[in-house]
Amino acid sequence: MNRENAGAEITKTVTNLENGVQIDVTSDDADIVSKIQSREQRTPRRDDVTLTQENISNGVRITITTTDPEKVERLQKRAENGHNKQGKGKGNFGRRGRGSSESRGRFGR
Repeated sequence: MNRENAGAEITKTVTNLENGVQIDVTSDDADIVSKIQSREQRTPRRDDVTLTQENISNGVRITITTTDPEKVERLQKRAENGHNKQGKGKGNFGRRGRGSSESRGRFGR
């Protein structure tokens, strides 16, 4: 998979729920679907947030819910914008600081 074109090969569909958000991350490319589905499931950082992840035929469905109405709104905004707490897009499925080797400098961290 070419990282520069990965965004064009992956579709993210966000559906707002009454108590949270549902995110479908999908692709028509079988190799990409396999990579999406093999990602380790994240665990929520807060006790009042529930996260479930299930494989669907062409990707994954992530459902994040909470009983706190203020957090519902924040979850929905973040899901739509793809931003973390600092307002920075994560890309690469949330892997921070792991761009292409060209962007990592000569040490390739």
